[in-house]
Amino acid sequence: MAGKKSDAEVAAVLSKISKSHLECIICHERYSEPKILDCLHNFCERCLATYQKSTEDPSIIKCPVCRKTTTLDPGTDVVAGLKTNFHLVSMVEDFTLQEKLTQPKAKKVICELCTDQQEAKSRCMDCQFFICASCQAIHQRISGMAGHDIVALETLRSGAVGLRNKAQDEPPCEKHRGEKKRFYCLTCNQLICRDCTVVEHRDPAHNFTTVDEAAARAKENTRELIQKVEVNLKVFEEASAELTKINTDLQKAMVLAREEVTNKAAEERSKIVQREANISNDISKRQNIHTKLLSQAGIKIPSETKPEALTPVKNVNEQIYSKTIEEKLDNFDSSLNAFGNTVESLLKTHDTLEDLRSSLTSAAAQEIDADKSKVANSLENLLKSIELRKSKIEEVGKMTSDDVLHMRQTLETASDAVKSSSNVDFLNLHLVVDSHLRVLLAQSPRRLPVEYSKMVFQSSDDTALGELILGATWKFVWEIKTNTDCHEECYWNEYGGYESTGYERDTGANIISRAAASSNDEILVSSSYSVKVFLNTGGLQRYIDEHHGMDFVATLIDSGNASCTTVLVYDTYVVLYSNSNVTLQEHAVPASIVQDGSNIRLGQPVKVVHYRNQEIVISYSNWQGIVILDTSNGSMVRKIPVDIKPDFLACTSRGRILVASRKPARVECLEDNDARSLTIHPTVARSTTDGEKEASVICSGLCRDSRDIIYVAVSIEGAQEIHIHQYTSCGSFVGCLTSGNISQPVIDIGVTGNGTLVVAERNSQKLKLFKTLKEEVTVYLYHGV
Repeated sequence: MAGKKSDAEVAAVLSKISKSHLECIICHERYSEPKILDCLHNFCERCLATYQKSTEDPSIIKCPVCRKTTTLDPGTDVVAGLKTNFHLVSMVEDFTLQEKLTQPKAKKVICELCTDQQEAKSRCMDCQFFICASCQAIHQRISGMAGHDIVALETLRSGAVGLRNKAQDEPPCEKHRGEKKRFYCLTCNQLICRDCTVVEHRDPAHNFTTVDEAAARAKENTRELIQKVEVNLKVFEEASAELTKINTDLQKAMVLAREEVTNKAAEERSKIVQREANISNDISKRQNIHTKLLSQAGIKIPSETKPEALTPVKNVNEQIYSKTIEEKLDNFDSSLNAFGNTVESLLKTHDTLEDLRSSLTSAAAQEIDADKSKVANSLENLLKSIELRKSKIEEVGKMTSDDVLHMRQTLETASDAVKSSSNVDFLNLHLVVDSHLRVLLAQSPRRLPVEYSKMVFQSSDDTALGELILGATWKFVWEIKTNTDCHEECYWNEYGGYESTGYERDTGANIISRAAASSNDEILVSSSYSVKVFLNTGGLQRYIDEHHGMDFVATLIDSGNASCTTVLVYDTYVVLYSNSNVTLQEHAVPASIVQDGSNIRLGQPVKVVHYRNQEIVISYSNWQGIVILDTSNGSMVRKIPVDIKPDFLACTSRGRILVASRKPARVECLEDNDARSLTIHPTVARSTTDGEKEASVICSGLCRDSRDIIYVAVSIEGAQEIHIHQYTSCGSFVGCLTSGNISQPVIDIGVTGNGTLVVAERNSQKLKLFKTLKEEVTVYLYHGV
């Protein structure tokens, strides 16, 4: 059994606590007249007054810790007008006294009344003095002090009696001498005495009650706010974790993008160097040919002077020849002149080639320098863009972490005030506490700009290198036609099996009613005659044919039941199937519920999704709520009323239920305890003559992927375009897919396990599949694709 801690050990622990909670962050001393700001941070009055002198606006205090502002009316003494945290005052006093009581015995507690330096043996709880035995005897003989509460130091050290001054529980009234503040005016939110109730705060204009009753009400209100802020804190914590993950993913993408950009720059530089070498080679090649031709002609290029033009040689004394010889000589002279002209032309090409070489070399150098500069600039801009986004993500992540820390500290302060402050101290404090809790309750997690959630590098074939593709970038990859094949029409025979009617049914009349995507990359499509299961590559895997039109389908992958993969709700029944189409179980779905003492008929099922384990969530046509059903035995787990019409459902991996209404387009997220944690209002901006305005939109589908990214399909009323918005699990907008490949009306959307987005078109009987940019996509062509 552990021994009792010594006074010195207790004093050491108290000292640590004091440094953590009871010291002003400005002066690093224990609080003296602590003033509380709107953000619930505390500072000594004198420290705040000194700090305030350095600010430009005397009516505003910017918190030295969190930089949030506290504003009072202009012209007032801001610091003096702030609330004094009497609870903190009491804590400082208590800790100071505890330190005195637990100091080493060498430093005995001295009597605070006599001058003999006698060791104190007790404390007067009314006068707040440590007193020795002699002073205690005198103290108790004075008539005005005979009733004071005197407690032995050993009793105080044991913790059996608190150190709080009794006078603090009933502070004196400043207006009425001898009266104690035992009441609280609910109208004015201030402590009052008995005389105040019949003078300044009398009925009927003022409503007052006792301090204890008012404190009980106020503490209950604060507890409710604390619980709500704790729910909001979870959203902030998830947002912070989400930003951390985005930052991690972006760091990887940045490394890859940086590497690709650098490699692309190196590739372009290599091309430029090679082009420079090719130009030099082309010039040298022609020079070699030119030299070879002259050499073959026996012509030597003079190094400095150019030869004169060749002319026929004539004798001074001309010889007279016969006509035949004259003709031959004339022919030879013509040949010599032609040869001379040829040689002169070849000599000129040497000069031309030299000029050409110089010109080409100069032009190539300028072009190459320009290309090198363009590559360098492109590289710098791309890398700068990467770094800019990196710093922005880190900045938002840091601010969100700070928000989480501040929210935790606020909850700790508020909870401590509710649990340990006296009624009087709490009533002096609760307005500031509640006000800031409401501020935190109204806050939403910080959001990154839309384009920051994703980044890939797409290279080009020129010296511009390429561009950074930012945001949620999707591309259409293929489509699946769900109605182009015929199959034999069958019916259930008396032995419980399928039997052919001998007719082939053309499924071209099918109209898609619902679709669902599973984590094992299957796509389930419910239509007029059957449920088909496709692979996300387009292949038809199997039929689930029950001859029930307009069924509602869901996948039960990862439900804990390995044999069950599909659930089908039709009419008032839910049927579970294996992947070989064997019926495993069949249960009747709830047809009515009791709400507020009334029996409500639910109507027809509208949507069904897998919740967790073997549970599913069903929405109905006649009730604004959802039912959770256990498919293992058909029992209803619970019913949850919701604020919107539950036209679409989805469930996250964390046990949250997403409910979306068609019109107005709205998504609500229900926590495990059925509390609403966030609301999404999808909007689409449209350009008008009056500027950007929000268009009226209708929700056409809802789903989530393996990372709990939320997808909401919205269409603009009166327009054919469809927008598929992405949101984080905290409701932050990520990006938007708009594609001309999607035709209205869209009946459902889903995301398979490998991240393929599936959009089901109602009238065209097609599934449109989309992949994110940069993913390798192999298209398999099947019949009907």
